[in-house]
Amino acid sequence: MWTSIELLLQAMADDEGRFAGVKRLGADEHVWHHVSEFPIEDGGRGPKQLTGMVDLTPDPDTGRPQARLLDLVPGRSGKA
Repeated sequence: MWTSIELLLQAMADDEGRFAGVKRLGADEHVWHHVSEFPIEDGGRGPKQLTGMVDLTPDPDTGRPQARLLDLVPGRSGKA
C-alpha cells in the first residue's frame, strides 16, 4: 500500500499550508499483520504500522468534521 500512495503523500507533506485553518487535530495509529508461512527472521513479513494525522475541524455549515488527511507517517513513535 505504501508504495502506491507515497508520491501523493510526499506532495501533501511538502505543502506547508496544509495545516492552515486546522482547529481540531486527530491522530490515529494503524497496525496490521501480514500472514506469512515464514518467521520474520527468515524473510517473513510481520506487523506494519502507520500513524495518520487528520483535520477534524467541524464544517461551518454542517458542524460535522471534515476528516481531511493531513499526513501519514510510517511507524509508531513520538516523532511520528
